[in-house]
Amino acid sequence: MRRPEDIKGLGQATANLEPEAAWRWVHCASMGEYEQARPVIEALKAADPRLPILLTFFSPSLGEPLSKQRPDWCGSMDRVVALPPDRPRDVRQFLGALSDAQGRPRVAWCALVKYEVWPELLSQLSQVKVPVHLFAAHVVEGALPLKWWARTPRAAWKSLASIRVQDESSVERLGQIGLRAEVLGDPRFDRVLAIADSAQDLAVIRSWIAGRPCVVAGSTWPIEESALSDWWPGPEVALIVAPHEVNPQHLDAVSRSFAARVHRFSKLGPVAGEVLLIDGIGWLSRLYAVADIAVVGGGFGKGIHNVLEPAAHGVPIVVGPETHRFREAQALEFAGALQRVEAPHELGLALNAWLADATARRRAAAAARAYAESGRGAARRIATALESGGSTEKF
Repeated sequence: MRRPEDIKGLGQATANLEPEAAWRWVHCASMGEYEQARPVIEALKAADPRLPILLTFFSPSLGEPLSKQRPDWCGSMDRVVALPPDRPRDVRQFLGALSDAQGRPRVAWCALVKYEVWPELLSQLSQVKVPVHLFAAHVVEGALPLKWWARTPRAAWKSLASIRVQDESSVERLGQIGLRAEVLGDPRFDRVLAIADSAQDLAVIRSWIAGRPCVVAGSTWPIEESALSDWWPGPEVALIVAPHEVNPQHLDAVSRSFAARVHRFSKLGPVAGEVLLIDGIGWLSRLYAVADIAVVGGGFGKGIHNVLEPAAHGVPIVVGPETHRFREAQALEFAGALQRVEAPHELGLALNAWLADATARRRAAAAARAYAESGRGAARRIATALESGGSTEKF
């Protein structure tokens, strides 16, 4: 929730800006959108560290972590603030905190991430002539602005100064409602590549693996965990399980499902168990560095989790069937880097096939990394476009 002091503090920060400075305002709904925005903000800061960044959010899933630890890019003049609901009075008050004593906005531009097109916010920013851009958009069939009855959302989209999308299919769908967009890519690629390319302090885990083939199962749900416990052949395969839910009850259930000694990752000292259970958050993207094969959860439910993280590490991937909404999964499957299985018992069969064929596994690993590399540079392109201005033409 927005705290009252956010508005007051933001108004004071605006007053303290250098005379010619103006906010570069990026809005994210929650953590997923922030992962796309973060590389863009870092690219802006790399180009000019003096640029004052205003990051706004709406969901506590992003606000709470950022309140506990300031982002690395966040300097003394930068601010992270909750955005109020999209109601006229609330938006007016918020924009007032971004204006000078004469009511002129101290905002160079506002950038929205993926789908965060708020009609009232866009209307009021248009009135004070602040350009609003959208980046990393991925417009799927049936998306809200494409619906014939969605007049208000469609009008908001048409008021955008520019629309930068992830792929050509989004360009085609937006063209159906008279909007022209530009493909600049998905900055999540830059984020996962930066993590994969950074030095990883995983010596204790590598010592435990001791040259064995290693499977890392990330963001798993009970159906994947059950399938893994049925399949696991024993200590000859190093298995690391990072559940999506890390509450004590679920972790205990995962531990009981394996007829083996399960070691909790949070315990200090050498890894002693036969299965390593990750009982905290924030580690998974780095742990793929030790994997020979990754299992990414969610595919037997509403949809798979992040397949870009293992791809950036050059790791072949096995997932459940629900991939139709995820272009990365479809592209990785086409490239031969990802296997999609229809039923839980097939998960073990897919793992066995890749474990038995090192040549095929290496080929899939190379294809995974090549796909991740194909998206590199989106953050810099988007940052450059935001600073250079420009508008999206309408048909």
